[in-house]
Amino acid sequence: MPKYKVVHRGLYDISEFTEARDATRGTGRPKELVYTIELPKAKSVGDIELDTTESILELTMGSIYHLKTAFPYPVQQDNGSAKWLKSTKQLVVTLPVQPAPPPVLEDYRPFVADNVEDEECEGKDDVNPDQIIQNKAQAEAEKPLESQQETLQGFEP
Repeated sequence: MPKYKVVHRGLYDISEFTEARDATRGTGRPKELVYTIELPKAKSVGDIELDTTESILELTMGSIYHLKTAFPYPVQQDNGSAKWLKSTKQLVVTLPVQPAPPPVLEDYRPFVADNVEDEECEGKDDVNPDQIIQNKAQAEAEKPLESQQETLQGFEP
């Protein structure tokens, strides 16, 4: 098996590092995978057979070298490139990584306010729980001072 190294290469956007509402969130996924494979016994690039799929890189050179490795991410095998570096006898294979699939929202439950009475929502198509809670808070604030003091009676600082 030949020696090889893998480099995860990508571009970073400054918006991945901000707290802005419209910031993109980095996935930690590289844009490309770059494999540098050392083949010191290769006499010419014609002796090397390279095959890639979405998930596997396979390289053979007669009975001298055989490398089969899985990619850490699915790649776009049709858009890759390979370059032979004659002076160092290395094959550099660059493959673009497929974009991350969109996140799946599992266990999604709509917001339900705990302190909203069912009667307040009955027969209404467009119920805004936040507005109901705000209305209750406003009604509590408008109560006479005596009523508020009764509420605070058992409270000692």
